Amino acid sequence: MVTKSNISFKETNITAGKKYRIAIAWLSNPDLIGSTNGEIPQDIDLMVTQGNDKYYSTSSGNPFEFLEFTARSGSDLTIRIIRDRNNGGRVMLGYNLYEVQ
Repeated sequence: MVTKSNISFKETNITAGKKYRIAIAWLSNPDLIGSTNGEIPQDIDLMVTQGNDKYYSTSSGNPFEFLEFTARSGSDLTIRIIRDRNNGGRVMLGYNLYEVQ
């Protein structure tokens, strides 16, 4: 079992006052879900920081995390994807940052 690993990176070219959406989703082996009584074998969380502002998405009962927020400044976002639990081997992860019009 792998616990508490994470990925951290920056997003640049942020516009103050604009609304952003960030989502991550991961693919789990369906054989592993079946062997855990329907429980998803991974728990992956999302945290976004901009200056002193912090946004979290920390659900554990689904294979995604989603945040929507308005940037208070044009400073970079720090994106942190945290794997709290992995009872299922390799994880394939998708990520998207979207500026809402």
